[in-house]
Amino acid sequence: MSDLLRSSRSPWLATPLIAVTTLTSLWSLTTMIQLDEWVVTAAFALFGVTLAVMLSRLASRSRIVPSIVGLVASILLLVPLYATDAEGQGYTLPTPTAVTTLFRTFADGYDYALGAPGDSGPIPVVPPLAALFAVLILGLFLVCEHIAVSWRAVASAGLLLFAPWIPAIVLNRRVSIPVLVIGLAAWIAAMSLSRKNAPLERGISLASASTATLASLMLTGLAVPAALGGQGWGSIPSFDTPEFFDTPLRLNLDLDLRSSLNENSNSPVILYVSSGPRPDAFRLYTLTDFDGAGWDYEAPEPTNRPAGTGLLWPESVAGWSESERTRLDVSVLGLAANSLPVPTEPRTVEVAGNWSYDASSDTIIGDSETTRNLDYTIVAGTSYHTSQALRATDAILASDPSQDASDPAVFEVPPAADLASIRALAEELTAGKTTRYDQALAIQNYLRNPSVFTYTTSVDPAPGDAVSAFLESKRGYCLQFATTMVIMLRSIGIPARLGYGFLPGGFDGTNGYVVRGKDAHVWPEVYFPSHGWVRFEPTPSVQSGAPPTWADPFAGTTVIPVPREVLEGGSYPVGPLPNGPTTPGDDPTPSDDAPFLPAWAIRTLGVVVALGLFGAFLLWRRRTVAIERALHGPEGAWQRLADRLGELAWPASATPLEARSHVLKAIQRLGDRPPAQTGADALVFLSGAVSDHRYAPGGTAATQAQLDSWVMEVVWEAESATAEATGRPARGGVRTAPRSGS
Repeated sequence: MSDLLRSSRSPWLATPLIAVTTLTSLWSLTTMIQLDEWVVTAAFALFGVTLAVMLSRLASRSRIVPSIVGLVASILLLVPLYATDAEGQGYTLPTPTAVTTLFRTFADGYDYALGAPGDSGPIPVVPPLAALFAVLILGLFLVCEHIAVSWRAVASAGLLLFAPWIPAIVLNRRVSIPVLVIGLAAWIAAMSLSRKNAPLERGISLASASTATLASLMLTGLAVPAALGGQGWGSIPSFDTPEFFDTPLRLNLDLDLRSSLNENSNSPVILYVSSGPRPDAFRLYTLTDFDGAGWDYEAPEPTNRPAGTGLLWPESVAGWSESERTRLDVSVLGLAANSLPVPTEPRTVEVAGNWSYDASSDTIIGDSETTRNLDYTIVAGTSYHTSQALRATDAILASDPSQDASDPAVFEVPPAADLASIRALAEELTAGKTTRYDQALAIQNYLRNPSVFTYTTSVDPAPGDAVSAFLESKRGYCLQFATTMVIMLRSIGIPARLGYGFLPGGFDGTNGYVVRGKDAHVWPEVYFPSHGWVRFEPTPSVQSGAPPTWADPFAGTTVIPVPREVLEGGSYPVGPLPNGPTTPGDDPTPSDDAPFLPAWAIRTLGVVVALGLFGAFLLWRRRTVAIERALHGPEGAWQRLADRLGELAWPASATPLEARSHVLKAIQRLGDRPPAQTGADALVFLSGAVSDHRYAPGGTAATQAQLDSWVMEVVWEAESATAEATGRPARGGVRTAPRSGS
């Protein structure tokens, strides 16, 4: 009887929980693919398959039948959703041609995924790729559901369910913490259901303990790094955590060109309001020492020049009071640094705290200060750098070479670099350029050429000369582009260094701008005598936007009448584009988007849900009635007696007569006396009723009340014998049942 009860409580409720965990695994791929309408289609297919499997588990106790039903349901749903012929016509039934077409669609999706660029952010999901992901989702669900429910090994299934999250965590990709928590909660709930419904006699085996340990380690490995944050890069290396932990972002100053770039946070780090144009960047640090593979940052010491004392710039600025200036009201949020983010133009700063200005690095340094939750005001000369002014500095250098940069480190090319090859390329690119500005612009424009170089966040490790490796592979991210321009300039005697900070961000939708963790960036800076350090932008526009106006060869032209804010990343919201006149009845333009739910699918879904719920109710009611019947009558009473007697119960193979003899002897042996007459009579009456029920043509005439009273009499007798043997009183309340024969 106990086996019957346990088997009737099938853990089919774990099936939808496994489906929820499977669906949440899609969010581990957000840095690689775009999650849009196709997810609804996939969720619809998963819902249909889940419903089919649940109904099968309610109707059958087979381990394999529900999984087979789920596989069939998957094919029935995938064919009309994703199989289309060459003319774009869909299939309704899974004919051999339709199934063949469906598999061909999967293959096209696989080819598309392999050929998609991995360096331009999440790729759009076209119909073949949506079909491939749908079959992978359904396959993952069926395998994990079979392991978790058929074999009640939910912990083992979790190793597969959370496998899609592992690359995102290991590669320090940004993941959705709420979605991951939902998946973990559903998985834990499924484990609870499975464990609670498992047989009570079943012990914990070594395999089960090992699996649970691995599952716990996996849970820790997923949840802890995701919650506490790992090294994320954005545009360059930085440390980041989820917003709700309120942990500040810290830029990683160990810049190694041999490492790939990981996705960073979308969390805001700086908010600012500008009275004029945006600054071209916010710089925090400058770096000069490069060993051929990475940059070494040496923090400057605080100086005796407070940040709030006048104009901050390493050179004198003529006509500052009459120049065009922009006021910036800045609020730093989740950024922890001891250097103040400031524009790369001359500026004045009003800031509370002990901040000082270092002219050699052109940075504002905090003595035991931090930028987190700091508000300050900047007035910047955003029109200070111009191409005319930069070209004019060559006359100064020609008349007095000592006016050039004094730090020898900004001229050095590391011994690991192939100086001859790098210099030859730099001289080739700058041939015929007579000014330092035009030479720097030529190298910048060469590196920004998308037909020559490819922006990618993944680079192959290269020992030794990372610059030469980049010039050979022509693939990299901002750190490779900026470093290469610095070394190429140094190879031909032009002082250059690396600037490190943030791009200017985008419009926040109200009246200001927001800079996010992903806007972290590096760039080269070139020294111009009597003018100062000037930012250039060799990184392609796919990541950096347009270069600064003074380094933009197209600045001032009217060939493309597009606002600069749009070219630099869409700082201002753009209204809807006109679609032309439309009239009722016009056919919509065909779309290449992944399939959304058609009208027939919505209607079918409603019918399937209604039929599924009705069928589930009927199956549940039938199972409930069967259980209730099993708990009543002679067989139910007989099984309840066996359960209550525990160790005194008879072997399962014993007949009612043999069972009666076994119990009487056990009670006598335990109590060291014959059983009381009432208990012995009750056992005789009950065993006789069971025998009549099983073998007599007319069954038994005993009522349910009589059966229950006989069970209680025998149990009382057994407990009394146990009490006499152990010296503990028998449990009360049993003799309230009617006496046998009453």
